[in-house]
Amino acid sequence: MKNEINFDLFTEGEKIYFNNSRMREFEKAIGRSIMPDTFLLTAKLNFDETLIGLVIGLRHHYPKATIESVCEKLDTYFDETGKGIAVATDLVLKAIIATGFFGKELNDVINGGKEPEEIETKNE
Repeated sequence: MKNEINFDLFTEGEKIYFNNSRMREFEKAIGRSIMPDTFLLTAKLNFDETLIGLVIGLRHHYPKATIESVCEKLDTYFDETGKGIAVATDLVLKAIIATGFFGKELNDVINGGKEPEEIETKNE
């Protein structure tokens, strides 16, 4: 249950992923359920939830990352590219969907049989 998604926002070649342990940590940190019957109804993340997702999903690249350090990296990304937070939010959502946590059948419904990189999220 570790399907990595390309995450080239901070450094080229980086990947973001979630597994069961990271999903549990994410759910606990955001303070709401990520079970399919609740989370998938909105499939949206607010800014703080996106930051938490980046800290957890990129832990293998940044083991000592904090919300503040991720904010600094995002500031640099925004300044250099002119893009906004929706790009990072979409990648966090894609990484969550790519885990298989919601089951293959539900994943197929969510992403229309597409590879994780091609999944369209509601933040796009």
